[in-house]
Amino acid sequence: MYPTPFQKKILWVAITALSFVAIGWVIATVGGLLAHGISFLQPVLIPVAVAAILAFLLEPVVGWLMRFRLSRLWSIITVYFAAAALFVGILVWVVPSAYRQGSTLIINFPSYTKKAQDLATRTMGSV
Repeated sequence: MYPTPFQKKILWVAITALSFVAIGWVIATVGGLLAHGISFLQPVLIPVAVAAILAFLLEPVVGWLMRFRLSRLWSIITVYFAAAALFVGILVWVVPSAYRQGSTLIINFPSYTKKAQDLATRTMGSV
């Protein structure tokens, strides 16, 4: 009436396999829900992640400024002003050059298209 040792072993193997399948299904379902939640929250998570990375990278600079007897608040304000000055400096350096290059492109665009058409015509003619 009772199961034989072989039948007990097979039963435990079946229960173990079923448990692995159930655990895999739960992990896949929870992973899918997390992926969906993260994709839903992506507009919020990306700026938070960037802010966390910047805070992590700039913490040594704040610590270095604190060694000069600046308070933490003034050290952070100094880092903010330095970052803002760097950003403005890059804009002042890049924007005029980009404006000149854009103006040159707009002025020379008809000649560029004519050269491209001539090159395409010569290439197709030589084939």
